[in-house]
Amino acid sequence: MTEESDLKSLRIGDEVMVSHGGNHTPDTVEIIERFTKTQIIIKNSSNKYNRETGRLIGGTAWTTGWLRKASEDLITATKKAQEKRKCVYFLTNFEWNKCSLGFLQSIKIAISECKK
Repeated sequence: MTEESDLKSLRIGDEVMVSHGGNHTPDTVEIIERFTKTQIIIKNSSNKYNRETGRLIGGTAWTTGWLRKASEDLITATKKAQEKRKCVYFLTNFEWNKCSLGFLQSIKIAISECKK
């Protein structure tokens, strides 16, 4: 989790790590949108976190989560991992059968180069 002093130093617009424990979802980098007296509100999310502990409000034993302040290196690595997952998802769900044979062969060659 996180230390209280780390949470108190957060400001609107700061990037934080959000851990989604219990549901096998990888950590994500999110942006703080605003604060209330007791909550931290994340941009583009319905999730709210306790301002003192960083714990997800309304989480259950199966869907608990928390946010924490993180180093720039960890944020950069997590953003790269997020982008990689997005690319894999895109490629997995792409309708390859609509592509020409020439295009598919060029993709095959490019992938073969990565294996070397």
